[in-house]
Amino acid sequence: MLDLNAISALRNIFSDYQYIMTTAELQAEKLYYADIQLMLKEGLIEKIKRGTTIGWRIR
Repeated sequence: MLDLNAISALRNIFSDYQYIMTTAELQAEKLYYADIQLMLKEGLIEKIKRGTTIGWRIR
């Protein structure tokens, strides 16, 4: 489970990209496969298009 500081940091990163990021952009921000999987599992992000784009879903 991510703490509030980590979630806030993720919101800031995603806001820099207008809340839609590609996998490459996530990796450029040092968010890798395990991080992406955790965020998906926690429901913080959702996959918009297979393999290319990840979008932020605000709770």
